[in-house]
Amino acid sequence: MTITILDLVHLAFTRAKSDLYSDYERWISTSYKLGSALPNSLMVKRVQELGELDLVLRGIESELIHHAKEAGFKIEIYFTLSRVWVSTAYEIFRRLKGIVDGQIRQEVFEIERELKLVRVPLEKHEIAEDRKFGRTLILSPQLRHEDGNDKDMTYDPSDVKKSFIPPTTLSNRGSEIWIVPDARTGGNRMVERQGLSDRILGFGMSNVSTAKG
Repeated sequence: MTITILDLVHLAFTRAKSDLYSDYERWISTSYKLGSALPNSLMVKRVQELGELDLVLRGIESELIHHAKEAGFKIEIYFTLSRVWVSTAYEIFRRLKGIVDGQIRQEVFEIERELKLVRVPLEKHEIAEDRKFGRTLILSPQLRHEDGNDKDMTYDPSDVKKSFIPPTTLSNRGSEIWIVPDARTGGNRMVERQGLSDRILGFGMSNVSTAKG
C-alpha cells in the first residue's frame, strides 16, 4: 500500500494529539466556550482546527529546542504553519471582537490586537496601525535585517510601496518570536507564538460571556 502525503500529514496531527492530549482537551473546551458566542456558525469547528494545528506546532517547537540547527531548511515548514496559525487565530478574534460583551470584551480586544501586530506584517507586508505613528519611522537596530547596510532604514506609512519584514527568532521554548513595532507604546514588542496560544487557552478556559444582544 502506498503511503500518501495526506497519510503523513494525518500521522503528524494524530501524533501531536496523542503526545499533547491534555492540551487537546483544553482546546476542545475552549472551542465550545468561544463558539457559543456565535451560534449557528462553524466557530466551534474553526477553533478546534486552530487547536489541532497548535498541537502540531507545539510538537515541532519541543523538537526545535534542541534540534533547530539540524532542522535546516525544514524549519521553513514550521514558519509557514506558524504564519497560518496566526492568521486563523486573528480572524477568529476579529469576529469575536464585534459580538462579545461583558467582562471578557477587553481581553478579546487585547488578544485580537496582539495577533494583529503580527498578522499585518506577515500577510500585508506593512506595520500594523502604522498611520498612528504620524511620521516616517527610523527603524531601530532591533528591527533591521543584517544585510551589511549601515544606513538608517526608514518606513513611511504614506508610501504606497511601503513594506516591513518582522525579524524573527526562536524562544527558549523553540517557539517563533516576532519583533514588531507597537503604535500604542511607540516602541517594539516581542510576540511569541506559543505565548499567544497560551493566552487564548487561558482566556478560553475562563468564564466566557454570551454574545451581544
